[in-house]
Amino acid sequence: MRIGYKRINLTTVFFLAAVGCFIYLLFTSWLKWGNLIVDTSRELWMPLQILEGRVIYKDLFHEYGFLPPYVLALVYKIFGVSIYSLVGAGVGITALMTILLYKISRFFLNEAGSFLVIITFMFVFAFGYYSGGIFNFILPYSFAATFFILFITAALYYFLKFIYYENGKNLLGWGGFLVCAFLCRGDMSLPVWAGFVLAGEFFILKTNRKKFWQFNLYLIAPFFISILCYVLFIIKMQAFVGFKESVLDLVKFGITKNDVINISWIGLDNVALNSYLIIKSFILHIIVILLLGIGAVSISSFFLNKKEESNFVLSLGGVIIIIFSFILAWNLLGKNFLQYRSLVLLLLIGMCLFFWRMIHGGNFKKNIACFSLFLISFLTIARIILKTTPYGYGFYMMSLSIICYYIFFFQIVKEVVEKIRINNFSMLFFQSLLFCLFLFLVNPYWSISSYLYALKNVKVDTEMGSIFCFPEPKTLRYWEAVEYLIEHSSVEDTVVVVPEGVGINFYSGRKNPLRYYTFVPPCCERTGEEKMIDEIKSHDIDYFVIIHRPTSEYGYAFFGIDYGRKISAWINQNYEIIKQFGPMPFTSNEFGIAILKRKS
Repeated sequence: MRIGYKRINLTTVFFLAAVGCFIYLLFTSWLKWGNLIVDTSRELWMPLQILEGRVIYKDLFHEYGFLPPYVLALVYKIFGVSIYSLVGAGVGITALMTILLYKISRFFLNEAGSFLVIITFMFVFAFGYYSGGIFNFILPYSFAATFFILFITAALYYFLKFIYYENGKNLLGWGGFLVCAFLCRGDMSLPVWAGFVLAGEFFILKTNRKKFWQFNLYLIAPFFISILCYVLFIIKMQAFVGFKESVLDLVKFGITKNDVINISWIGLDNVALNSYLIIKSFILHIIVILLLGIGAVSISSFFLNKKEESNFVLSLGGVIIIIFSFILAWNLLGKNFLQYRSLVLLLLIGMCLFFWRMIHGGNFKKNIACFSLFLISFLTIARIILKTTPYGYGFYMMSLSIICYYIFFFQIVKEVVEKIRINNFSMLFFQSLLFCLFLFLVNPYWSISSYLYALKNVKVDTEMGSIFCFPEPKTLRYWEAVEYLIEHSSVEDTVVVVPEGVGINFYSGRKNPLRYYTFVPPCCERTGEEKMIDEIKSHDIDYFVIIHRPTSEYGYAFFGIDYGRKISAWINQNYEIIKQFGPMPFTSNEFGIAILKRKS
């Protein structure tokens, strides 16, 4: 009875601590997420267009699955069109992800390890603010991305329940969430589904051949149901031509063209450097753990043996070594953002180990559950496989890998240490040091985020809700441009922002009637500038807003100079500048906005 009482107390402590952290992070970052120009504004604007009767693919260029924008449109319909509605959706996704990650972790880790998983997720990933404010779960650069990982995580949870309990109903839950993932990001769901099928086949052949065909039907069904959903949507909305251009041609473009940004995302732009960083991160982890182990042995010897003077000196040396290992980890893993670079290597080691145990070892269910987790985590990070960082594209893909990260260091490393059989060594003390170390390593990431959140202190009140911005000329000029459009144009006037920044439309209440709402290099190249110009001509656009939005990440820096020259020339020929905020865009490195009106 006493043991049970202590366990309940420990669970309660971790639960209250997690809730407290969530509230603290929400309070600290409140309305400071997102970016005024890049990506975030698209997520705010597109559900509003659906509410106004426009159709994804047919009327709006959309690269992802149709489910997320329609769900967000429903959120707008229920709670009103405002920033707060989408913030509420983001908070809900984050809370559900936190719960699911904890539940999955508890299949493999104790309460302390599971607590570490969700603390890392919240501080490093969910509420992180690193580059432009778009790499978080509250107002992310793509709700399709965060919806996708939420559904994949839910699917994995039910898949693991199926493995442990062999209940076909869990496969129904798995399949339902996997279909939802396909309707968010079909391209990323396909390899993950294949991974689930592979693990499922191993499990069925080993444990339940009598229901082989029944369970196989469950396994293949999500793929075909997803295709059926897309077909029905496209037929119902008469959106095949738009779907082909938005999605199918995008896939073709990525395969046949030198897609600079995708190559960079995966890490193939510099394979040698990225591979070096992966190995460096792994070696640094091993060094830090060895130092912790040496320190733990030294201190354990002092307490487990007679507290003689020689043992006291040894223990003092152990304390110094432990402090040094913490400092080393902070400076070389945390501050340099190297901590998660080794994820791909850890996942590969874990997959191989648990696959071997699954084939040759005992406790088949536990081993195939671990193999499934590592396999799905590996497939989830495939698009950033050489660049696993929380501060860049694909940050959300690493969510499941956090669990594997801690399984590696709390389970696999533990087993290695136990096989060495070191005298006077307390495993509990060693794992407590590891717990403190990983909790400590959250700080370098959060210190950057909290610093940037503190700087974002200019509150702007709009009809769509309030938002905080940085105290800089860019903020002033952006909102001056929005205010100018509100005061000097009518709500019937049409406005197109180039190369990116549909938030101008969202905050000013001015419509963009085009299929295209972004004119960054890949969109111009995929669609063709002539086609975009024809679309512009057919709608008699009243105003163009030119924003200084460098696009060097795509391999072309300035719109109208390095790319989009035909569109820029056509705009300059048919429109005249009526207002300018700051320098003319793309004439310097300073931020500026120009508003152009159609010539009489």
